[in-house]
Amino acid sequence: MPGKDAAQHVPPDGIYETSNIVQRGLSVGINITAVSPYLISVKPGYSLGKTSSTRQTVKTPRIGFEKTDFTTNSSLTQANKSYMLSTLAGMSKGLLKSIDSFEFPGSNSTSSFRTASVSDSTKATAKASDGALTGSYLLNIDSLATAKTMQSSLLPANETTDLDEGSQPFSLTVNDTTYSLSINVDKSGSSPDTNRDLLEKLARAISSADSAVEASVKQTSRKVYSTLSDNLYEDVVYLSVRSSASGESTDFTLSDSTGSIVDTLRLDKVVLPGSSAQYSINSTQASSDSNTVSYDNNRLTINLLEKTGDRVSIKVQGGQTPLENKIMDIISDYNSYVNWTDNNSQSLNYSVTDEMPDDVRSIKDDLRSIGIDVSANNELKVTENFTRALQNDTDKVRTVLTGSRGLFTKITSKLNAIISNISQAYSQNRYKSTLHGSLNLFA
Repeated sequence: MPGKDAAQHVPPDGIYETSNIVQRGLSVGINITAVSPYLISVKPGYSLGKTSSTRQTVKTPRIGFEKTDFTTNSSLTQANKSYMLSTLAGMSKGLLKSIDSFEFPGSNSTSSFRTASVSDSTKATAKASDGALTGSYLLNIDSLATAKTMQSSLLPANETTDLDEGSQPFSLTVNDTTYSLSINVDKSGSSPDTNRDLLEKLARAISSADSAVEASVKQTSRKVYSTLSDNLYEDVVYLSVRSSASGESTDFTLSDSTGSIVDTLRLDKVVLPGSSAQYSINSTQASSDSNTVSYDNNRLTINLLEKTGDRVSIKVQGGQTPLENKIMDIISDYNSYVNWTDNNSQSLNYSVTDEMPDDVRSIKDDLRSIGIDVSANNELKVTENFTRALQNDTDKVRTVLTGSRGLFTKITSKLNAIISNISQAYSQNRYKSTLHGSLNLFA
């Protein structure tokens, strides 16, 4: 367990690790305390329902958000933008989790179709392969697998480093192998190394030494003292060094050789130890170095997400209807996502609000051919033709949804781009129009 000193080095960037609300199956990751001033009312929303022969829209309550222009109201501080990014990150991860827990059957025979569902998707997700045993399982998660992690102290991102100029040697030991490493600190000329430059050099040296360890520079913001009515924030950076894989099989340490860089940056402090997941299925205890575990001869894959407390149920069902319902759930989650980004389009960049819907609209003819229409407001509507297509032309439905140009493939690609760029873009406030580089979420 990390000691008290180690805990003090965890940076205050937890705004992206918030408590969850589940809204129509989508874990949106909203911090209630932060969000409550912005909730205005319960608005009528729409979800997909099913009658005996056709699908219809059914009114259901949905949380509504004020459309607030974060770019022109000077009284809205960094905390308000943090709320927007936190919500966007939570919703992006929730939709991605919904898609990741889906597996389209490999068989064209509806009798072989298998669909897995979990009673609490915040604790675990599951997917079943063709021929998996139907039935229910009780899952209890005692602890998750973690990767050993060390973090440096927080440093002002753009200030010149306090370390002495010249070579800074240090050692990295991975299991029984020790690497003698060094970086060169340059403080000459008009552009001396900043703290960010220093940490980036360290990250490259550590990551290139052994693939079992990865290092990266993280950025966040912290409040600085101000006598002004609005709080001021400064960009700060820290170095995160972690095992590439979770579990206890990889151990590593950082130490000074002849210099003092590790001690100065407090890089020898463990903030998270490496550990194995401890869980049970139907009261049979097991452990795993990974949080992805398998059951039923690898035909049931379970992703462990959070300690359970009370056991959760995993249900494996056969046939077309459960599969159809799972696909409709994902489409409902997507509709909630594009509605939220559209409602907040004044505060979000085009790359977030328009690129994903535009990408989906590019395959609207393919979608229509399997019974899914793209509406004028970018929502997806499932028609009665979808049931017939899934039953009679399974190969085509599989390709349109999960192929290289498929619906779920396109959505996943855009979500990964948003998630991977969200923190850096917010902190550095870079203005880019696409997700191929750094992402500016505020227009």
